[in-house]
Amino acid sequence: MMKLNPTEIKFIDTYLENSEVNFADIRMEMVDHVASDIESEINAGDSRSFYDIFKDYMLANKATLLKNNKQFIKATDKKLIKLVFKTMLSWQSFGFYLISFMFLYILAINLNQQKLHQWFSVLPLITFLTLGALYFGYFRILKLDRFSAIERMGFVYFMCFHAFHLVSMITENAFEKLDQLYLLLFVNCGMVIMFSILLVTVRLIQEYKRNYKMVA
Repeated sequence: MMKLNPTEIKFIDTYLENSEVNFADIRMEMVDHVASDIESEINAGDSRSFYDIFKDYMLANKATLLKNNKQFIKATDKKLIKLVFKTMLSWQSFGFYLISFMFLYILAINLNQQKLHQWFSVLPLITFLTLGALYFGYFRILKLDRFSAIERMGFVYFMCFHAFHLVSMITENAFEKLDQLYLLLFVNCGMVIMFSILLVTVRLIQEYKRNYKMVA
């Protein structure tokens, strides 16, 4: 049976990347799918060159492939949110919750209520900027392959960040009247969410290392 050579496989990959299929894991699946279909046409008796077959194939199927790309990304977002909530219930998150609460309690002893609230308000922003800098350095400067689940974790964190910030703004006056313990419990929940997002991200990177051998 006829198999496409590495140059032809690379051509398909480059074409899909130039068509804004940016994530390497999604693109790999599409390359396998396209290559398999073209090989089937050749083995069925199509004697044209690879490039002629590929051109006609993409004219007929490109719109469907790009639509599947968008659907895959949406499905990835839902999967990541479920993973984060599941991780929040793990023993690792429970252990982090206890350690984090002790740290916040010690911090609260040394700060008044107003300063404590100000510090808590900027905590998500500091984390967001730190993760953003790590992402920019890891994937942009080093120019490593982009993977859907890893990059979409930024979207999940972005939603959590705004939710936390919104609640903080709405309840600013209420926090001034709240017992300090309730304030610590609320902020600690936010820190556990951030910890769970980080833990899921590390696990995804490890998974991609095993499956794709492309993440440094």
